[in-house]
Parts: sequence; C-alpha cells; structure tokens
Amino acid sequence: MIHRGLILGKKRKKASIISIGTEIIKGKITDFNSFWISKYLSKFGIDVKFHISVSDNIQNIAEAFNTVKNCDIVITTGGLGPTEDDNTKQAMAEFLNKNLFFDTNIWRNINKRYFKGRKEIPESNKKQAMNIKGGISIKNERGTAPGLYYNNKNTHYFLLPGPPRENRPMIENFFSETLKKNELIGNKEYEKKLRIYGVGESTLADILEGLETDCEIGYYFKEKAWLELDISNKESDWEASKKKVKETEEKIMKILNKKNIFYTGDVELNEKVFSYLKNLNKSISFAETICGGKLGSKLIEIPGASKIFKGSVVAYSDRIKIDFMGVSEKLIKKHGAVSNEVAQKMAEQARKLFGSNIGVGVTGIAGPSGGSKDKPVGLVHFTISVDNKCYNFQKNFIGDRKRIVYKVINSVFVELIKVLKKTFY
Repeated sequence: MIHRGLILGKKRKKASIISIGTEIIKGKITDFNSFWISKYLSKFGIDVKFHISVSDNIQNIAEAFNTVKNCDIVITTGGLGPTEDDNTKQAMAEFLNKNLFFDTNIWRNINKRYFKGRKEIPESNKKQAMNIKGGISIKNERGTAPGLYYNNKNTHYFLLPGPPRENRPMIENFFSETLKKNELIGNKEYEKKLRIYGVGESTLADILEGLETDCEIGYYFKEKAWLELDISNKESDWEASKKKVKETEEKIMKILNKKNIFYTGDVELNEKVFSYLKNLNKSISFAETICGGKLGSKLIEIPGASKIFKGSVVAYSDRIKIDFMGVSEKLIKKHGAVSNEVAQKMAEQARKLFGSNIGVGVTGIAGPSGGSKDKPVGLVHFTISVDNKCYNFQKNFIGDRKRIVYKVINSVFVELIKVLKKTFY
C-alpha cells in the first residue's frame, strides 16, 4: 500500500523491464532480473513503470514492446541466445519496422573471444551477431551473447542476455555510462525504512490515515512476518529531501509509540537482540518446540554469537520435555504441552542447564492440525526467565504453518527486547 506525497524537482525518467522466456511465464524459473534492475534504477532517479514477463513468441514480444513504447528506457533480459526460440532482436526489429543485418564486427568479436578462430563454428551462433542499423553492441564479458543498445526517437532500448551473471556487469558499466551521456539520470531518492511488528497492512493504513507529508510512504508485508515501511522523497535538493524524510519518519515513530507498536530501523530483530545482550554482557539459551531451533539459529547467524548464546534444546516431543527439560508428566497431563506452566518450566530449565543469564521456553501449535476449540492452531505460550523472575506470554497467531513460526520468532524477540530494557536499563 502506498501513500503518495508531493513530489517536487526535476522530472524523473520512466523505464520498463521486459523479461523474456517461456520458462519464466510457465513458472519453471524465477525472474530475479526485474527485482535487481528496479533497485538499481532507483539509484539513478529512474522510476519503473512496467515489469512484463513474456514468452519467446515473436508476436508476444512485439506486443510487449508496444506496451512500453512511451517509456524513456526499455530493458529486456533473455532471448539473445543462438537457438530457434531466442527472438528478442527479431521481435524488436519487427516492432520498429527495421531490418536486421549480420554484423561482421560483432561476429569477429564473438569468434575471437569464444571460438578462437575455429573453422567449424555452429551456424546457429551467427544469430547472436545480428544487429539493427544504428545499433551498438554491448560487450558480454561472461558469455557468447552480446547485448544491444538502440536509441529510437528518444526511447533507449537495452537488450541484455538473461543470466544475471552476464547482464549485471553490462548494466553496471555500459548501461550506467549511457544513462549519464544521455542525461537520463533524475533526482535520486532519499529513503529510510522502518520494520513494524505485530500489526497488519489495514491496521497501519488506519493508523497513518490523515498523515501530512511531502514524502511517498509505502508499506508491505514481508515473508518473515513484519511490515516494511519505506519513506522516500525525490526532490532535487538532497538535503531538503533528507530533511523531509526525517520529519516524516519522526511523525510516524511518534504515532507508533503512542499506539505502543514495536518497530526497528532497517535492521533485523536478531541483530537487535544480539546488540542488547552483548552490551549488557548477558547470555541466553532456548528450549524450543514450535520454532524447531530457529530462535537459536537466528542468533548464530551473527558473527560473535558465541559471546552471548549458550545453546538450545528442541524439545519437540513430550518425552524430551520430561527427560531433558524437567517437565513432569503430571504437569503435562494437567495443563497440556502447550501451556504457560510448561513454557515456564522449560525456560527455567534452559537457563539452569546451559548456565545462562536468560532462558526462554517456547511451546505452541503451528498447525495445520493439532488444534482444538480450547487450544486452536496459532496458540503460543512462551516464558522469559531472567535470574529468578519469569515473564509469561500468551499469543494467538493466524496464517499457515510457516507464517505462524515466523510470527512466533518475531514475537519472542520483541518481548525479549522489552524485558531486557525493563530489567537492565
């Protein structure tokens, strides 16, 4: 979801990206090019108007070119190989009503670099040396398929090979230089990010309704169960843009604080937890069920984790809870494995077992089965044990199994940060 503010300054150029390949539209491979190129274009103050995925069919590719004909920049990826279904150049030539010709200079370069003067060269490879009159070949340092640049009535076409390892150097070199030469660079965005936890998009939309800002605000739900909020401004004066983003960020943080909604900057929660524990010189251990060891795993992603992380037990079965975590059969029978009482016992035992300052016990139902009316899927109990004091939490989450686990991890880390602040600051 996007809130649009007032955008001032130099007009930004419009670009579109066409990803070519039947394997893309059939879902056999993922188009990573459009994502990466879009982020790269934002550095140059260029807005992306369309992402289009199209098959190898010449007519379909030509229709895609027609859709984006009013853009300043058109970038294609794929369809420059030697096979029958590599039709990008032919489709562009037909769309522009131009003729292709065999470019001996391009062929000489391909031959020199990859075939090294061999007499018998596959005839199909000559297809990669086809050009349009006025077209400029883009050197490919990592493959046989050169790219092609063509300027048609101030629409700048960049035809690039599909593999990222081949097209990214082309973008970082030839493409970037061409943007500068043709004065296609616009106002660069100044941007800041916030990661917001525990609320959905519709809730945040209601909270931010009526916010006055000259910035563009966009927010979307990430796979790992937080809302990422982007604040950007595109004014020509960099310092003025920075100031407006900062003012808007402060307004939003004030609203979130008032609503008691937890957020961080552009940093993951595990990094925040690590930073707090390291600064406090405190250690932590986990007893996990629903997370399957992911809490401990998130901490050991960070270099230096051994300074604060003692260990983790995945007590998934009741037998492990009983044999290793000091949970009695009587306690499980009375309260159930997913309960405040079991989570607390696991937290206390983890702290004692590993000799850490802090122990965390987590138990819950990730689904899709295993729930009941009293204990539905998404129910989670966790306890944070600090010295001789326990902080108990009950949460109810919705989503599929994977999403629920991510929400549990985030919730545990959020409450852990709050407990650390309350206890030690």
